[in-house]
Amino acid sequence: MNQKQYPQRWTGRWADQQTFDSVYSTIPAAYQCYRDIIKDQKYEDPRSLIRSGFKVYGQVDEDGIIQEIFRRIGIKNHTFIEIGCGYGLENNTRYLLKQGWSGIWIDGNQENINYINGNFLNSIGTRLEAKCCYINKDNVNSVIWPSSVIDDREIDFLSVDIDGNDYHVLSVIDQVNPRVIVVEYNAKFPPPFDWVMPYNSDHIFQGDDHFSASLTAYTRLMKSKKYSLVGCGIGGSNAYFVRDDFVDEETFLAPFTDEFHYEPARYFLIFGFINELPGWNMAGWRAGPERPEPVATD
Repeated sequence: MNQKQYPQRWTGRWADQQTFDSVYSTIPAAYQCYRDIIKDQKYEDPRSLIRSGFKVYGQVDEDGIIQEIFRRIGIKNHTFIEIGCGYGLENNTRYLLKQGWSGIWIDGNQENINYINGNFLNSIGTRLEAKCCYINKDNVNSVIWPSSVIDDREIDFLSVDIDGNDYHVLSVIDQVNPRVIVVEYNAKFPPPFDWVMPYNSDHIFQGDDHFSASLTAYTRLMKSKKYSLVGCGIGGSNAYFVRDDFVDEETFLAPFTDEFHYEPARYFLIFGFINELPGWNMAGWRAGPERPEPVATD
């Protein structure tokens, strides 16, 4: 999600009718490809998270996987923090908010935060705190804590997706104790390659492959924090880590290694899920707005 501003080609505006039609035409093929992939024997074990995936407000299958993880380990406080929340209509915690959870949304783009404050009127100030801040490893702990809507440092869910310094930010977070953490890994670098984007406090994502860290690097980092890798999303973007006191081989599919759970980059699958977003207005995007209209004031 956004940190500062993406280049113009990432603003969500189709260049012309031909471009829109080209993207729209890929939806059935991408969705069929997804259905074919999940037939793989690797995902037959009921402890695998892959077949639990579905989209409500996430990008691909995040909402279903998150729901399944908490079905297995339980929910304590119904609280979340999402760093890199975008404008709130498509992220990893909007579905949780919709279900009555409370939490913090943080984004480096003031326009996104203004949009949230103006459209999530039933949640802002009571269940939702929206903060505009360009997150780095020096400020993250003071931004996430204290909070006006969370009173227990043992939050249920933490999401980090800032398309750059994700690894470095995650490595220093110590003000909260999440039960589940999801982070966007760089699937270009498969196991066992241990790669981390060099830290740059002013980094702005350019739409290339210079971001975040490999899954191997994250698995190593999270092991030191006493978290285990329990799965990755089918699109090859998100890695799911659960705190070790909730992980065993009866609950999740072992081994909890990067080699076993790695999913390659299948970013094209986004288009297989794009028509499942409730309220997503194809006609509106034909007209080229910066973002779709809100579907609800959560």
